[in-house]
Amino acid sequence: MFGAPEVWDALMRKIAGIAAAYLEVQVAAGASAVQLFDSWAGALTPATTARR
Repeated sequence: MFGAPEVWDALMRKIAGIAAAYLEVQVAAGASAVQLFDSWAGALTPATTARR
């Protein structure tokens, strides 16, 4: 994430696109609610997020 931010950005963009497509398919299939979790939220400290 910090050592190769351009690689991290590309990976996150790819994952975000896949997640969005999956949610769209779920809604198209009739889901009345969808939810997306961020499992890293608890692992990042204020100091980590300030490095952006």
